[in-house]
Amino acid sequence: WYHDSAAVLLEGRTVIAAAEEERFTRRKHSGKFPIHAIRYCLGEGGLRMDDVDIVAFGEEGGIGEHRDPLISREAIAGILAHE
Repeated sequence: WYHDSAAVLLEGRTVIAAAEEERFTRRKHSGKFPIHAIRYCLGEGGLRMDDVDIVAFGEEGGIGEHRDPLISREAIAGILAHE
């Protein structure tokens, strides 16, 4: 989640739901963890995190105006475990 963080829910190759985090936070180009977008996608699919087989992400933190230096695999696992 470098900037314009988002979430998408796929079933096979079919997009079930997708949303950018800024839609919920009203912060353009948000680089924060897309928890609101994830919740939206899960809700649209009628799912919980326990129903999800694979979680993929394309950023592991770093420096820069829109990056979140607290991002790590462990942090992501901890956040998603509570969903």
